[in-house]
Amino acid sequence: MRIEAGFLSIGLSSNGRVTALTDIRSGKDYLAPGKSAPLISLMVDGQLEEPTGVTPRRPGTLQFKLPSATVDVTVERRPTYTTLVISDLRARPGADVQTAFWGPLPTVVNPRTHADQEVGEAVGVVRDPDFAIGLRPLNDKTVGAWPIEDEQYGFAADVIKNPYDLQVDTMYEWSAAAVTPWGSLLRAYTDDYSKRRTRQEVNGFGGPATFELGPLHGPDASIIGSSIALFGSGPDLAPAVLSQIEVGENQPHPTLNGQWQKVSQASSASEFWLSTNSQNATAYADLARQAGLDWIYDASGGRGPWKSTGHYGLNDGYQNSDDALATAVAGVNQRGVQFGAHTLSDFIEPNDAYLKAPADKRLAVRPGPDLTRAVAADGTELYVDGVDRLTPGPADLLRVGDEFIRYTTQEKVGDDEWKLTGITRGYWSSVAAAHSPGDEAQVVVKNSYGGAIGGLDIIDEVAGRLGSLYGKAGLKGISFDGLESASQSGWGSYGVARMVNGFYRDLGPAAADGFVSEASRISSNTWSVQTRMSWGEPNITSLDQVIRNNRFYRANFLPGMMGQTNLTPARKDAIVGALAVAASWNAGSQYYASLSLGDTAAGKELLATVRAWESARNAGAFTAEQRAALGDTTKRWQLTMTTPDREWSLQELDLTGAPVGAPQTVTTAQPQLIGDPPPAGTIGKLYEYKLTSNTPQTRKFTVTKGSLPAGLRLDADTGAITGIPSRQGVRSFTVTTSNGAQPTASASYTITTS
Repeated sequence: MRIEAGFLSIGLSSNGRVTALTDIRSGKDYLAPGKSAPLISLMVDGQLEEPTGVTPRRPGTLQFKLPSATVDVTVERRPTYTTLVISDLRARPGADVQTAFWGPLPTVVNPRTHADQEVGEAVGVVRDPDFAIGLRPLNDKTVGAWPIEDEQYGFAADVIKNPYDLQVDTMYEWSAAAVTPWGSLLRAYTDDYSKRRTRQEVNGFGGPATFELGPLHGPDASIIGSSIALFGSGPDLAPAVLSQIEVGENQPHPTLNGQWQKVSQASSASEFWLSTNSQNATAYADLARQAGLDWIYDASGGRGPWKSTGHYGLNDGYQNSDDALATAVAGVNQRGVQFGAHTLSDFIEPNDAYLKAPADKRLAVRPGPDLTRAVAADGTELYVDGVDRLTPGPADLLRVGDEFIRYTTQEKVGDDEWKLTGITRGYWSSVAAAHSPGDEAQVVVKNSYGGAIGGLDIIDEVAGRLGSLYGKAGLKGISFDGLESASQSGWGSYGVARMVNGFYRDLGPAAADGFVSEASRISSNTWSVQTRMSWGEPNITSLDQVIRNNRFYRANFLPGMMGQTNLTPARKDAIVGALAVAASWNAGSQYYASLSLGDTAAGKELLATVRAWESARNAGAFTAEQRAALGDTTKRWQLTMTTPDREWSLQELDLTGAPVGAPQTVTTAQPQLIGDPPPAGTIGKLYEYKLTSNTPQTRKFTVTKGSLPAGLRLDADTGAITGIPSRQGVRSFTVTTSNGAQPTASASYTITTS
């Protein structure tokens, strides 16, 4: 039995195990030797159950029989991918079906042993120079990852948790793809939340922390509806297939200037990070234009322009008014500049209304011990029936009723009793009160800045507030800094999806074009919405680490980004070194800037330097050889603009600043379509071909004369021609590219089908 998904053929045994992951074109099997797993399995009553048989049922449905349940999977084949949906699940009476697992699919693709292979953990794509295999979750409840509490299964113990050596954190907990010593994995799962569940979360706790979650209501409560897309393609066609999955399966599909964000040069736009207010925002926009940038971004205090995070009301700089922010945004836009603002996701600061006494009962908490003795309102000691639930991770803040109580030390005073001392009563704005034996002392989950975080309902409210505000005010950029907090609520990647995807839904389609979203973390469930990551902080992140980050971005089809850096004349040499590396990776930068830059000759010179490098990078003016040389961090460079935004002079320098060799001319290339001619097609067989432009400024590909063979279509954003030819013959056609404003290049092609 086989399932075909694009050029991927998945072999299934009679008991539902994956026996092959074959590239239909070459016949090469990508299944890791000796690592077969079921296509689908269940956790029932705490025990893993694998299929004992699989049979075709009605057209397009496979029925998997397990010891305690029967699962129907509807298989729908599209030209370049295939969707699998759990359409029915029938369990024996009394059986508790807790989780459904997709895969994992174990592959031989291994970037640790082969430099030309990549595993995109977040996007869920593994690839070598010849073939790409992808798994994408198709809704929030289908989590692209593996449950923490089930890591004894699914080869999870083999996973290399930080294969790209990221400094910011590991991403495995939220990732559909994973690297192992012997290859890689593609996997997903869905939890049942029709009843209250005990789950575990690791990130931020230093070990598995236990939560009690749910129940949920509506479709997300059920395993039925769990859905993934699978595909196999040429590696250069993988982005086009990912785009087709988003459009074809009604996934978020953000655009920049009308082009899918994942292939848009605008996705790596650089910006000034600033502390703005209603009085200075337009002045900062003017400063950005001097540097050739068209973005400013409010990162005031590392948190944005907010009175408090949680409810996200505006601060005094914007007169505590959404309308004042909207007015400032309009003024910035009039100068040809876009405006973004920083957030701390669902971080709740102590001065926010969510923590005003009595604090909201929907804050994220973990089950804690019970009090063993009464405590008065002025008591200085707490006695509890154990401390096992106070670990792992920081657990020095308890909630008893409506009072928050902080402690510093613990001492065992009996067989089942512990004394907590170093007590602070009435923590935050709560009121100290008397408590009785048997009252639960819930463990408060704190954010990394010491405040609280929200449970799922608060996550939804925060996402709704931010989405509505950004849409109405015209803000075009956001960073979900601290996004891991949505996972630390206990909800893992599902909580992250509710934050990011919920924000996007509330932003609305009218505001979505041109919107840039980034975050401190990325998950497979939010990859479609998230434009980019940009990890790196001044005085913390080395240039070598930034390069490692960019390898991760590239593997996940994300644009290059350099993180944040201080833009001051005293740092010019370091800034130019970073700009050279940025040009090598086609990476944007985020500059902490001050209005004083425009007041001095040194500041103006630095702004001109940024403009020169940024304009050449965005124009795609550097040759492949120049980009390779610019990526050598041992070399020094100088770039001078000789014709505004069209021609530059690139000079290598020695350590004293003296020229090394002759200057090199850098010039904007005449746009053209490049690459080999399209291959012939076969009726009834999948066809893939990619048109390639020599400039990143190309936004659209359009057939302007003639027509494609019947059954084929051109993706206007990616230049991919895909489909299944349905008619014999020879078709000639002309494709014209445009930069969004005007045509830029044309070429004629012929495809023969037989």
